[in-house]
Amino acid sequence: MRVRPPLGGDSRTLAQASIEDARRIILAAGMDLGGVEYLVDAHTGQATFYEINALSNFVANAPEVVGFDPFVQLVDLIVARAALQAGATVPA
Repeated sequence: MRVRPPLGGDSRTLAQASIEDARRIILAAGMDLGGVEYLVDAHTGQATFYEINALSNFVANAPEVVGFDPFVQLVDLIVARAALQAGATVPA
């Protein structure tokens, strides 16, 4: 499959802008992690966000698909939050 830049702008600029928008959405929702999905209009280049999921649906075989294992970071976050709630200090 060939991906071409949208008519409304460069695909790298659009991707970076969409990533920043997704981060703002996650932060505004008070989420520590999640998945944000969007579509880009091929004619205008406008991104439309259609799903925000606080329980991110990690892909199968993530290390090959996204380059790291997100479950490691998720477990670390859960352990750190549990320790904080129990009154323990968490190493940096």
